[in-house]
Amino acid sequence: MTTNLWNWYKNPEKWDVLKRYDVHVCTSFQYGGKRKITDSRPLTEDIFVDMVEKWKERMNKPLSFIAVIDKDNRDTAIQTVKLAKRHKMMCKLNPCFVSGRATESYPWDRTLEMYAEIVESGLSYWEDNSYHIAKMMLRNTNTQACPFVTECEQSFVVLNPDGSVHHCSTDVRTNGADSSIIRFYYRDVPVVSSDCLTCPWYQYCNTCRVYRQEIRAIKTPEYCERVNTSLERIQTWANNHKDYFDD
Repeated sequence: MTTNLWNWYKNPEKWDVLKRYDVHVCTSFQYGGKRKITDSRPLTEDIFVDMVEKWKERMNKPLSFIAVIDKDNRDTAIQTVKLAKRHKMMCKLNPCFVSGRATESYPWDRTLEMYAEIVESGLSYWEDNSYHIAKMMLRNTNTQACPFVTECEQSFVVLNPDGSVHHCSTDVRTNGADSSIIRFYYRDVPVVSSDCLTCPWYQYCNTCRVYRQEIRAIKTPEYCERVNTSLERIQTWANNHKDYFDD
């Protein structure tokens, strides 16, 4: 279950039913003030930490969180993962897409640079995406972690508060558009570019149709070089620290 936790924070007794079920709960936090409690009130680190501590005391359940990374808070990536580590939580740093309030995406090649920094800092145990990328390299296999699942329709079900059911969390109306992001991506071609077909890093850019379209829309001439350098950095660190990625 994904929730902003604000309702739980104000009315925790309403949520005690979760204690009886094996439901993993994920929330969200990011530095920079864009994560809101209300339309005008940002979620600060102090409030978030208080939420986390009270959750642990009352629910006795693990808690993870998602952070959306964009050009304004990119420099807080390591800080975010260190926050997760201090509170023994797993976080998932996702690049910003043009969805909801966002009007500008964060590039995937820059996101991979961020994951390389996290891995080389020895922090990927606390950040889901970088950890899975390294494990994919070591085991030469795919994963059931988004965005590296090839057939989302067979793997994920997303139930939104309005009762609608989807196979992707981006399947929502965006910025007043007539159709959702995911409907738009159904028209996507199978690969970012023809060069991808001979690239050893193919699966890291082309698995998710949403990511493919995002990459194509804002791809720069330096994109492939950045991807290659970042993934090589992750691979080198993972090969030198294989025990780190043993479950």
